[in-house]
Amino acid sequence: MRDRAILAALALAGAAGLAACGGSGGGSGATGLSADAGGKPATAPSNAPGAPGRPITVAVPEDPGSLDPAAGSGDGESLHQLIYDPLVHLDANGKVVSGLATAWKGGARKLTFTLRKDATCADGTPVTASLVRDNFKRMEDPSLPVPNLRLNTNKFDVHADDAKGIVSIALDRPNSFFLEALAHIYIVCPAGLKNDKLLTSKGAGSGPFVLTSATPGDRYVLTRRKDYKWGADGAGTAAAGFPESVTVRVVTNETTAANLLIGGQLDVAAFQGAEVSRVQGAGKGKLDMRALKIRSESLLYNQAPGRPMASEAVREALTSVIDRAAFARVLTSGFGGPATGVAGTEPIACGYDVTGALPKGDVAQAKQRLADDGWRAGGGGTLRKDGRPLTLQALFPPDEASAFEYLQGAWKALGVDLRLNPKPTAAIDQTLISGGSWDVTALYPPSSFPSAVDTLVQGAAPPNGTNIGKIDNPVYDRLSASAKKLGGAAGCEAWSKAETELYKSADLVPVAQRQALWAWKPELTFVPQGNLKVYIPTSLRSPER
Repeated sequence: MRDRAILAALALAGAAGLAACGGSGGGSGATGLSADAGGKPATAPSNAPGAPGRPITVAVPEDPGSLDPAAGSGDGESLHQLIYDPLVHLDANGKVVSGLATAWKGGARKLTFTLRKDATCADGTPVTASLVRDNFKRMEDPSLPVPNLRLNTNKFDVHADDAKGIVSIALDRPNSFFLEALAHIYIVCPAGLKNDKLLTSKGAGSGPFVLTSATPGDRYVLTRRKDYKWGADGAGTAAAGFPESVTVRVVTNETTAANLLIGGQLDVAAFQGAEVSRVQGAGKGKLDMRALKIRSESLLYNQAPGRPMASEAVREALTSVIDRAAFARVLTSGFGGPATGVAGTEPIACGYDVTGALPKGDVAQAKQRLADDGWRAGGGGTLRKDGRPLTLQALFPPDEASAFEYLQGAWKALGVDLRLNPKPTAAIDQTLISGGSWDVTALYPPSSFPSAVDTLVQGAAPPNGTNIGKIDNPVYDRLSASAKKLGGAAGCEAWSKAETELYKSADLVPVAQRQALWAWKPELTFVPQGNLKVYIPTSLRSPER
C-alpha cells in the first residue's frame, strides 16, 4: 500500500524514469521555437449552431490505459477529457471557466460549487451534487491502483444538497491551486460507480463524446453527443463544425506519426523530438502549428547521510558549472531551453523565474568550494575525502543518455567521477523508493503549478514518505506551508520565495524546459494545451459535412 502511494506521487511528479512520453535524448537538427511565438493563436471558436463537422483523427503517443479517471495514469486523459466532465475547466490562458459548475466560492482549503441543472450523463441520468460527493468519496478508496494526488491528498469532507444543486468540498490540508487542479478531476456517472467493469470497457461520463469502439494499443472511436451544452464556458456539441466523431489513434513512434500527418492519414499530432524540424519544414503552408511548453525538468540530488550530495558545498560546486542551456539543447534535440522553474506545463499558473538564485561560478571557483569542503586530488584525477573518491551514480532513462553524458563531462573537469546508470522506468522507481544507490536523477512534473514537487522535497523519506532526495530545508518547508494557504495566483509570490530557497541550496536544479509542437490540418479549429495529449475538446471544429 505504501509503495503504491509513493509510486503514484512519482508518477504525478514525473520522477526519474517516468518518461515514457519523453522525446529524443540526443541528436540535433530541430529548430527551437518559442512557446510564446509563432503558430496559430489559441482562440475559442464560435458556438453558433450548425451542421456537424467531419470525423477527426488525433494521434496520442501512449495507449490511454484505464478508462477510469480515478484509477488510471496521466496517459488516460486523452480519453477522459472526451468522455467525462470536470467541475471547472481551464481555458487556453489558464483562466478557470465553467464546466459542470457555473459558480464557485472559497479558497485553498474549501470550495463550494453551484452545479448546472441541465447536465446529464450519456445514459440520461442527471448530474447531481450527491454524484459529485460520491466521486470524491470513491477517491478516498485505498484500493484504487493510483491514489488521487493531483490535490496532494485523498481525504475529503464533502457535503451535497441536491435540491439547491450545491456541493462543498473540503481538503484535509490547504492547496494553493485547489480550484485549478479540479479541472483535471473527472466525474464518473452513477452507472460507472455501480459497475467497475463498465469503466474498463466503455466509460460512464457526462462529456461531449461516448466511446463506441475500442481497440487497445491501436485506436478508440468516440461519437458526439447531440444534446451536450455544458462544456468549457458553456460550449456545446451543436456548434457548427463540431466533429461527428473523434478517433484517438495510438502512434508510439514520432517518425510514424509525422509520416501519417504529412501524408494526410492523421488530422492532429504532437511532436517533441527530432521530428519537429521535419514537421515544421514539410508542414509549412500545409499545417497549422503551435509550440507549447509541456514540462520542466530538474535535477534532484540524493542527500542521504554519508552520500557526497549531503554536503551543500558539493551540491553548490557541481551545480555552478552546469550550463543549463547546453543541457537543455542536448536533452530536447534543440527544441526547448533552460527551465525557469518547476512548473512547466502551459497554461502556467505563475510566470516568475527565480533560477537566478542557483549557485554560480566558474570551474576554478567550484574547485575551491570542493577544496574548502575537504576534497583533495587523488589517483586518476578523481577527488578524494577521508579516503573515499568523489564517485557519483546518475540514474536516468536511456533516452536521456546524451544529456547525462554532457553532465558527466562538465563534472569530470572538477575531479568528479559520474557513473552513468540508465535503467528502465520500473527499475528506477524501485531504486528511488527502496533507498537504492543513486546520487543524481531527474524530476519532470507535467504540471502548471509551482507546488508540483512539494511532496517530493519535504517530509519523510521512503518508505514512510515521498521525500526521495531526503531534503532537509526548513526555510522552504516554512515558506511552502504559508504559500499553500493562499489560493491561485495570489499565492504566486509566496511560492516564488519558497522555490528560491530550494535553488539557493541546490536542493533542486531546474535544467530544461521541454516543448511540444502541435500540428493539425488548417481546415480544423483546435486549441491544444501544454501536454502531448490534452486539449480543449469543445474547441474542435472540422469542415461541415
